[in-house]
Amino acid sequence: MKISLNEVIHWGNRNLGFSQYSLKVISTNSRAIRLYKDLGFTLREKRFLRVTALPGGLTNLMPVSKEDSNTKEEMFTMEKFF
Repeated sequence: MKISLNEVIHWGNRNLGFSQYSLKVISTNSRAIRLYKDLGFTLREKRFLRVTALPGGLTNLMPVSKEDSNTKEEMFTMEKFF
């Protein structure tokens, strides 16, 4: 996965002139966070979440204040600049 994402990032740099990448990841997804850090992404922001079950087994994650949060999970925004 590291090789694939690194290639996509470099392709975006070369072909589209991108100089910044941003992504969101759930705080409990430690494998993804480790991968993104290995690729040079840094933590920019942490947001509290409200988790709501939706029909069909779907889940809605909404950034909210700490007081309105109903889970220990947070949403991290990570960035990489060139």
